[in-house]
Amino acid sequence: MSDPENESTATSLLAPDEIGTTGTGLWRRDDHYYIPDGNVIILVENTLFKVHRSILANDTSIFEEMFNPSEHRDASEEPEDGLSDELPIRFPEDTVSQFRALLWSLYALPADLLQATNGDSCPEQRLLDLAIITNKYQFRTTEKWCIDVLIQHYKTPNVQIDPHMLPSLSQVAKFCQSKPLLTFVEGWWKRLSIQGGFYDIMIETAVRHDFKRVLGYAYHGLMLKGRTEWDKYPSLDREHRIRVLAGFYNLTKECANLHASPPTFVHHTTCGPFRLLCEAQWIALWKEITRSNGLYDSVSGEKGPDYLGRHLLVTGTINAILENRSVMSSMVNLDNCSDECLKLALAASRKRQRDTQNNLLQYFLDI
Repeated sequence: MSDPENESTATSLLAPDEIGTTGTGLWRRDDHYYIPDGNVIILVENTLFKVHRSILANDTSIFEEMFNPSEHRDASEEPEDGLSDELPIRFPEDTVSQFRALLWSLYALPADLLQATNGDSCPEQRLLDLAIITNKYQFRTTEKWCIDVLIQHYKTPNVQIDPHMLPSLSQVAKFCQSKPLLTFVEGWWKRLSIQGGFYDIMIETAVRHDFKRVLGYAYHGLMLKGRTEWDKYPSLDREHRIRVLAGFYNLTKECANLHASPPTFVHHTTCGPFRLLCEAQWIALWKEITRSNGLYDSVSGEKGPDYLGRHLLVTGTINAILENRSVMSSMVNLDNCSDECLKLALAASRKRQRDTQNNLLQYFLDI
């Protein structure tokens, strides 16, 4: 079948003797998916679709059970829904665009599906609609294919996500409970919080869909940008401003004390008799990176309490030292800190960084 998105109209009015009413307007036959030899008629919003029961029952969806004919049907019973325009099966909770997306996936030619995986012609909104409706009706393999295509599309070089699409992607990720898509979406929100802008969209989406990490990223980004950034967003009400101020207060204290709490780890056996020296040199390295007026302040120029940035600098610095031992040699003596122990320190620091990201919102709740 041809692609309905390339056709000039999506629906047409019924013929005069076939008009139905819902109390709010006319029912319309879909131009593309009102198929003459179909055997079930479905009403979505004000649009009638006539399709094949066997097609809808694919992929072990819930339609398989829905369309299983009754073994014993009394001829005196009411007429069965779905056999005429006057008595369609109604799907009141779906949208026309979602149902068309489902039918596109079921009736599409291989070339149409292949085109959807092309970065330049990927039908983003259709795939978002498809992910929601396939999850709802349990088209499991189609849902997985759809989400994989979306992620692959946005990972394509030179493809950028429109920030205004992120709320829809976030909704799909939460609705489908797709861990790969949730991780992917949260990563984009985090990058956006660092770049700046769209904080109102980020906060609204995080609150609506309960993205606690994303809300923490938004508050953290706003806190570092300062009041001039806050004033750009009229929707940033008093409650959100108080939370940002609370975060500034709490994270200022955390940053001031960060140098005194390096993550601990079990030293490698190569330390031997130099374990205490190795421990002391690791603590000295941590302090040099995280203390006030230390390495972070000198390389970032950031004056605010960038708690995430300080943790990120630790892991980046350890990586750099492992590649080139001369890094930091003028500031800290690491002669007795082996590569094996530095790798263990790196793992412990990364865990601290992940824990900080996961719990960032807690600093923006109370003063």
